[in-house]
Amino acid sequence: MSFRREKYVEKGGPDGGEGGRGGDVIFISTGRYSSLQFFAKKRTFRAQAGEPGAGRNKHGSDGLDITILVPLGTVLTDIVSEEVLADLVDEGETVTVAHGGSGGRGNASFATSVDRAPRYCEQGIPAEERRIRLRLKVLGDVGIVGFPNAGKSTL
Repeated sequence: MSFRREKYVEKGGPDGGEGGRGGDVIFISTGRYSSLQFFAKKRTFRAQAGEPGAGRNKHGSDGLDITILVPLGTVLTDIVSEEVLADLVDEGETVTVAHGGSGGRGNASFATSVDRAPRYCEQGIPAEERRIRLRLKVLGDVGIVGFPNAGKSTL
């Protein structure tokens, strides 16, 4: 919430800007990786939050999305609901698992002909927060078929 104040402007009115939108968390499948070893050390990923609005009707900048590269065959599952979010089997498949929050509105957006200087603003909607399990489906390169006790294991 902000009000316009200048030297010769006695009652300038509201000039609070709106907040920026938060970034999304996006998973992208790629053939560059073959394991989920990277996720053993880094377990928490957060997209950038949106910037707050400022005086003089300045809107806050939007937060940047975070993209996480995973190997082909990765299955994303929500831990809380046990819902399978995605099965990334093709190169370049993308899935957005958590959306960023929306920015709040400054007091300038609430000004009307009746209430010219509102003394309230609106908070933004918080971002989506999720706990996700990553599971890698390992596919064999070679399959051996034969009769029982035919010596397949000696190969």
